[in-house]
Amino acid sequence: MRKIAIINNFGMFPSNPPNSTSKVCSLLKRETNIDVKHIDLNLLIWKKILSKDFLNKCEIHEERLTHSNVSFCEKLTKKTFSAIKSNVLENIEEAINVFKDKKLFADTNTLSWAVNIVTQAQQIIYNTYGTLIHNKMIFWPEIGSDTNDLDKVFKYSMDREHNPLIDLMESTIMQYLIELNPEVVGIDIVFPWEIVQVVTLNKLIKKHLPNTHINFLGYGFDEFCYSRVVDNLIINEKLMLEFDSIFLVRNDNSLSELYKNPNVDLSSLESLAYYTEDKKIEVKGPLYENVIDHSIIPDYSDLNLEEYFSPEIVFTDKLSNKCFWSKCTFCNINKFKSQRYELNIESYLNVVKHYIEKYNCENLFLLDEAASPMLVEKFSKGLIKNEIRIHWSIRTRIDSGFDERLISLMHEAGCREMWIGFEAASPRILKNMNKTNNPNEYVNIANNEMKWCKKYGIGLHFCLILGFPNELELDREELKKFFISTEDHISKVPFFVTFNCFNLNSETYIYDHYKEFGIERIDYNVNSFNMINIPFIREDTGKSQSEMELALEPFCDELVDIFVKNVSNKLLWFTIADSCWEMLFKKYNSNGNPFQEKPNVVSKVIIKLYLHLSKNSFLLKMFNKLLNNKVINSKSTLYH
Repeated sequence: MRKIAIINNFGMFPSNPPNSTSKVCSLLKRETNIDVKHIDLNLLIWKKILSKDFLNKCEIHEERLTHSNVSFCEKLTKKTFSAIKSNVLENIEEAINVFKDKKLFADTNTLSWAVNIVTQAQQIIYNTYGTLIHNKMIFWPEIGSDTNDLDKVFKYSMDREHNPLIDLMESTIMQYLIELNPEVVGIDIVFPWEIVQVVTLNKLIKKHLPNTHINFLGYGFDEFCYSRVVDNLIINEKLMLEFDSIFLVRNDNSLSELYKNPNVDLSSLESLAYYTEDKKIEVKGPLYENVIDHSIIPDYSDLNLEEYFSPEIVFTDKLSNKCFWSKCTFCNINKFKSQRYELNIESYLNVVKHYIEKYNCENLFLLDEAASPMLVEKFSKGLIKNEIRIHWSIRTRIDSGFDERLISLMHEAGCREMWIGFEAASPRILKNMNKTNNPNEYVNIANNEMKWCKKYGIGLHFCLILGFPNELELDREELKKFFISTEDHISKVPFFVTFNCFNLNSETYIYDHYKEFGIERIDYNVNSFNMINIPFIREDTGKSQSEMELALEPFCDELVDIFVKNVSNKLLWFTIADSCWEMLFKKYNSNGNPFQEKPNVVSKVIIKLYLHLSKNSFLLKMFNKLLNNKVINSKSTLYH
């Protein structure tokens, strides 16, 4: 029987189990001649990173801090480093317990305190390695989160001074893999900025298990698709990221054949990039996904769901594979999906029942690129008709189909959050984006959706694109005015935003017609990664994307001030955003928005006192004892 290991990559904070690798396990366990082991590498590493054992070994290395433009981090003095480290070691286990306890998690002040402790732990790691392991991504020296420079990606993948993952992976996953000795290891990657860590993992596997075949599964998420860079892949070996074979898109038939058949001819497998006998890279089409069964039920049986850093189990899923609009000029996510499909709702309701009955999961984080109003209505009615009690989040876009009747129905069916690709408020920019058929009515439709979501207690998350080509300050002011005008709506239900600075992607209308959009030139480099961020120069400002991102920071700060009135909770707001925690937070706060509550005098005094005491380890220790002993009633967001 063939031994197979299926592993997810190290990435975001482990608030929920991985979906894509769980689907692969379900697909492969249908085969009778293979023994499949599912390993959540992400959870393993995060548990180790936030352990007292690892943090206690951290020591300050000022010379390693070569990349200083990192949010929520600073270069510490040895005295402050020592004080913060002492505080973290004393409180880190309790902080992690807050994430797992429903009552504690639901208390905003306690959750703020726990998030602060984890942030301080990240400060310790940053000042030890010069690398920030943030809840959402890693910021490496020199390159930050921009992994386009493949030379530096490979450099940091084996740099023990700056990359703590080398030792962490060797002491966790590699010991297990060496004992298992699998013939094939399948690894999935969610986001393109995670490639340093996957190269680290692959290099370690090649070092300790040279005969094991390492395959990229191709399930990933919408941002990670090798079909986008297939031309460069043939001529640039580094793009293989130390994989022996890569699925360019999801292809269930080929994947099953690769894993069950030890004598498979790689050249016979569709949608695969692989090495030939003479070490050349060969690519086999098609470049479009081939899915056997869209309703594969993920298999989480190998995972201990109680270990995740969350008060409730949350599963991610999709009702559809493709945006129902699919016309935006900046987007290439739908390019390699040959056709749009929607799950059969009646069949999927049985999957939801399975989640509840087998795993006691009562929360769904639905990650459709954009679910249509009609599909959401079918799902809502199905849940109500079958009396299925589950809370869920949906991703979609601004559409008049989301009227008051539907939003009321969604709430009745358990919806507690809508993620919406809002992007912009300026009719001119919306037209350039081809975001809507009616740019002049767009904000009015959005305003109505916000009003009805406030009325029925559904939290909102808007995704924004700033720095769009030809975007002017006036366009950004329209966005700011829109949010100011809707403050009454966002003050009643927790409201979050994703700030995206415009990225130029291949296979998009803008890429093919860049001169029409005020882009002076594209700096395409075949030696770069180029999966989601192709460098370019704007015609009007002469700025690159990274320069534009820096220039937009003050404007983003102005918007955050609208969303977060309680300044002491900004760190919590950023930490919760873009995660499963966000949905749970909205579920627990459906009748109010704690981020809109201005801090009282006591909270302000506590924060100032903490900032003062944090420079003295003894006083800081005593202060935390007061907090723990409830002498001071609530743990505020204490950010040094």
